[in-house]
Amino acid sequence: MTAPPDEAAASKHGWPSVPAGTFLLSVGLIWAFELGLSVVLAGVLMLASEAGPRGVAGGDHLSPRFVAAALVTTFLSALFTLAVTWYAMCRRARRAFFQGFLFGRFDRAAVFSVLVGAGLVVAALWLRTTWLPKESFMSKLARSPVGLLAVMLLGLMLPFVEEIYYRGFIFTFLEKRMRVVAAVALTSLWFAVAHAAQLWGDWSGLAVILVAGVVWTIQRSYYKQLLPPLLCHLTYNSLQLALAIGLGISEM
Repeated sequence: MTAPPDEAAASKHGWPSVPAGTFLLSVGLIWAFELGLSVVLAGVLMLASEAGPRGVAGGDHLSPRFVAAALVTTFLSALFTLAVTWYAMCRRARRAFFQGFLFGRFDRAAVFSVLVGAGLVVAALWLRTTWLPKESFMSKLARSPVGLLAVMLLGLMLPFVEEIYYRGFIFTFLEKRMRVVAAVALTSLWFAVAHAAQLWGDWSGLAVILVAGVVWTIQRSYYKQLLPPLLCHLTYNSLQLALAIGLGISEM
């Protein structure tokens, strides 16, 4: 692994401290908002079901109405999460966005992170060929053109939100209050649990997400920047999408 950044520079321009009350309030607001969106999505699902057997799924495909509702609620959740974490990390500390969330610069660590992302894809493919999963929600979603478009949009957009929230906000709070190993483990588990609904029954998929979360959180801890885990995450998602389109592997 490449060398970490200079410790003096990291101290001078370090990650802002977030009070426990602000952290708990922020997480609570995000959870409450996502719960409300889930209720709305469930209502759309019920209305679609009452519209007939093709309201939710036509054959093996989820209906465009349901896909659109899922896409809109995910976008709203992402925007709300960014707004809350921005306030906690930037606005409250009177920092610009890239001062509150230290992305860093593109250097050898960034290049190395891209290679690690490619390696994660290889590891994920090996795991899936040795431990066949049940069909996941994401695989069913990607069967239709509309669903595949949604998966592509989310796969390339969500890494930015997830890295800011999990590695930029949650891990930053935890690492200042516990041992690094515990902070890495808790952040990675939190990240995996958040993906449990979309991957329920796909235990190999959840295992891959957990391992990837550990790798990305270690990168954040080691380099003290968000760019390495972000590039690694984007590389992983991009290659998975390329495989889904080119080889017909629709699992993410």
